[in-house]
Amino acid sequence: IASRIAMGLFSACAMPATSAMAARWVPPQVKASTLATVYMLFNMGGVLGLVATPFIAQVCGFSSTFMATGLAGALWAVGSWLYLPQNGPEGHSPKGSSSSSSSVGNKESVAATAHLQAPDLGQNGASSSSGSS
Repeated sequence: IASRIAMGLFSACAMPATSAMAARWVPPQVKASTLATVYMLFNMGGVLGLVATPFIAQVCGFSSTFMATGLAGALWAVGSWLYLPQNGPEGHSPKGSSSSSSSVGNKESVAATAHLQAPDLGQNGASSSSGSS
């Protein structure tokens, strides 16, 4: 029971941490699609685990399911550690980019979207531009 509680507590941090990293690392133009893809893959991983675990248990034995999922997680962590930049988004150029600066945190991209504002929803949730007061 303690391991299930610990898993729930540590998993609860995954989505907020993903959103915080996307806010810092992902350019505004692709932020929504990037987060949608990450959240979709997070859920598909759960589905894939539910589908693959009984098959692995039947073919290789019950304890091998723990080995397979642990190994997959460890390989994912090592691959991420080796692939992702270590210096933060300020010092990272996207793959295939010839420039030395990333579009993340780029002052020009921030300035280009500075005029965009969320609509004023007022007290009742209706837009103030709809003519109602």
